[in-house]
Amino acid sequence: MKRSARPCGLFLFDLDGTLIDSRADIARSVNITLTRMDMPPLAESCIADFVGSGLPQLIERSLREAAGRQ
Repeated sequence: MKRSARPCGLFLFDLDGTLIDSRADIARSVNITLTRMDMPPLAESCIADFVGSGLPQLIERSLREAAGRQ
């Protein structure tokens, strides 16, 4: 059976720690956002605890945590 090769222009991965450890990158992104909002940055370990329930919850939890530190 001959299969035709079709080019693939895009691969998508959910990089939540399954394939790579992306905690530092996620924390950096959250802290950049917080800094631009004139809020204090959070520890990487704190932000890592907020990962796993999707982006909206990550941002909500991070904002609440940072607001409590002002």
